[in-house]
Amino acid sequence: MKPLVDFLRNNFKMPMIWWPWMAGLPMINLSSIFFLPRVEAWVVLGTGLLAATIMTILHAKLGYVRLVGVGHFVWYPW
Repeated sequence: MKPLVDFLRNNFKMPMIWWPWMAGLPMINLSSIFFLPRVEAWVVLGTGLLAATIMTILHAKLGYVRLVGVGHFVWYPW
């Protein structure tokens, strides 16, 4: 849990103009819960969880570096 908290804490060290985007995008992705009987909802939830996991692990190993953005590549096939 500590790596996730550290990752989120570092995210909010970014300029304030990015805060709505950094908080809003995961909330929009989580809204797929309302469509859970559909396959697309499961894909969005699974992809978001995988991306967050990859970014949190990279952040725990390397710190807050640009390589953490690799977690976004899981969205490309969709």
